[in-house]
Amino acid sequence: MAAETAYSFIFSFFPLLLLAATSASFFGHGQHTVQTVSVALREFMPAESHALIEAYVSILFATGPHSGLFSISLALLLWTGSSLIATLMKSLNRIYRIAAEELRPFWKERAISIFLVPVTFLPIIVASTLAVVGAQAAELLDSDFGIGIATSHFWGFTKWALFVLVMGIIIAVIYYVGPVRKHRIKNVIPGAVLSSGLWAFITYGFNFYVDRFGGYNRVYGSIGAFIVLLLWMYLTSFAFIVGAEFNAALEQTINQPKVTV
Repeated sequence: MAAETAYSFIFSFFPLLLLAATSASFFGHGQHTVQTVSVALREFMPAESHALIEAYVSILFATGPHSGLFSISLALLLWTGSSLIATLMKSLNRIYRIAAEELRPFWKERAISIFLVPVTFLPIIVASTLAVVGAQAAELLDSDFGIGIATSHFWGFTKWALFVLVMGIIIAVIYYVGPVRKHRIKNVIPGAVLSSGLWAFITYGFNFYVDRFGGYNRVYGSIGAFIVLLLWMYLTSFAFIVGAEFNAALEQTINQPKVTV
């Protein structure tokens, strides 16, 4: 399940970058905004994969704004993003052992997946906006008062906490809406907290390993950055599945009939 989800992540990730770049290019300082978000994402991604994304975004901005490209990127994002969410929904139904006759029809599953694309990407947009505004405010305070917020451990922790919170919200929404079996929102929160926390731990550890001991570019050449990105997305999928398995086990434990002696 994790491998299938990781491939879906890859296919939806680049259309998302394409849409973000083409959207920002229609507004003033669009390239600066995307570059600021890219700098913020550098802390959450392996350096080799981040360099690949920076090169991809630079090529997109070199072509300038095109309304046709925006339409294409939006259509690609809706299709690939809905395919990713549909894959996650299938994984959740397997984890909860939903019988085949109880599954949603294809059209209904695809409609829900398409609806969830903007719903799940909205927290990412909000977090990215806050990261941009926060970085600009920190730089302004540093230049005026010499506080050193932008380079402080507090600011680094704040960015991590913000993105972990965003991941938790997105995961909780998918856990709540995705399965055919309905759950209370409080029943999906434990797994979402576990999954987002595990994602942060895995991401930090994986980045530490790749930056110091990986050397994928030396072994695989230019495709090494893509391999690292795929591995990171595989680990992200693994964290998602672990949280869902935890919720399923917790639900089974709670609903298990008590044996009286």
